[in-house]
Amino acid sequence: LTVSDIVAGQTIQVSSLASAGDQADEDLILNMDSPTGTTDAITLESVASAATTAHVNSLASVTVEQTTVSSVAQSVETLNLVATRADVSDAAGTQIATLVAQNTGTVSITGSGGVTIGAIDLLDASAADTTVATIDASAHTGDFTLGVDGTDFQNSSTDADDYSVTLGAGTNTVYGEAALDDGDTITGTTGTDTVDLVDNTGAVNLVNIDTVALSGSSTGTYTASAENWSDIGAVTVAMGSGSRTITNIDTTLA
Repeated sequence: LTVSDIVAGQTIQVSSLASAGDQADEDLILNMDSPTGTTDAITLESVASAATTAHVNSLASVTVEQTTVSSVAQSVETLNLVATRADVSDAAGTQIATLVAQNTGTVSITGSGGVTIGAIDLLDASAADTTVATIDASAHTGDFTLGVDGTDFQNSSTDADDYSVTLGAGTNTVYGEAALDDGDTITGTTGTDTVDLVDNTGAVNLVNIDTVALSGSSTGTYTASAENWSDIGAVTVAMGSGSRTITNIDTTLA
């Protein structure tokens, strides 16, 4: 499904029921009319449908496209995702397998419904650590899961991008796995936050995180650096039969 000619101030509402076997198979493409400014935004709201039986909104992908204006490709700077669809039992009300917005620098998440995003591709304008792609869920009160256990949240072709992720008031889990380094920052606010990392991850910046979970291969010798961690509630380590070392632990971690 493609929604085109979106203008400033419009809200696109979506509800999507997965097919048999709970397999998300709907692709949503968003295209804005003439995003020639510097603060262009698309607002996508996940809402309940008229179906008799409540269901989660499950999408295989959401893509934010560029728009060609006078032969120039123009980009949307921000995607606002509003999670109005309530959770169904223990399942997040809004589930997006892949969010593709490689020319959009910011995703803002609000609302009270749960959100799961399996993989994301946003714009980090430079390979240097001076720029980042931003996921801002600070005003989101539902639960938020970013990534999939065993797979980092970044699209595999963009692991070198730097991300700033701010979490909200819900129960939140970020699967950073081995893709994060000192150009990335994950910040907790008022929620209950877990960041999952695997062996030999980089020196990611972690701030106000309740639990850092280290896991990975069962054998071998591995190191994780805590040099850029602060206000950490607990660190859990899945040892396996290998050797694990956490370096640069500071007394200010908690």
